[in-house]
Amino acid sequence: MRVRRRKTAICDSCGKEFIPVEAETICILCRYKKMELSNERYVVFLERMVERLKAGLNFSYYNCDEIGAKEFYCSWGKCSRDAEAWPDAEDHLWPDEFIKRGRVAPKYNTLRNFCPFDRRVSDHFSGKPEIARSPDGCFYRCMIFCAKGSLPTRKEAILLYEAQIVRARKGG
Repeated sequence: MRVRRRKTAICDSCGKEFIPVEAETICILCRYKKMELSNERYVVFLERMVERLKAGLNFSYYNCDEIGAKEFYCSWGKCSRDAEAWPDAEDHLWPDEFIKRGRVAPKYNTLRNFCPFDRRVSDHFSGKPEIARSPDGCFYRCMIFCAKGSLPTRKEAILLYEAQIVRARKGG
């Protein structure tokens, strides 16, 4: 029996060898990295949100409780669907869709690019990385959606954002 060797290619982005599907020029890891929000863009987002909070951004949130549908957003969080929170096309998964239709679809988070309202932030920086890396989405650890008691005030939100900016500038 003859074993057929698959053709390989060199990734245009990282230079590593990979097995392409059709006419691919970059490997799957580099393709996924292009879908992640860089630390630099994350800091820009955080700084923009501090400015917006200080300027009086209204607080609103929505949690769909319909079975089979999971839709939620918060005007003060990273899950904001507000185009003013994400005005730069480079921060979107589909920049052309944002430019043409205003579709807000921010790039994916890296392990360190938490929303300031995500309780995993404190777990990540207090030496409990196993909790911080849990597969649960941010919704299940959100100070807004899982609030037991009062929601964060504007002043508390600004402090959370500013603390996250300091962490992100240090490299997370």
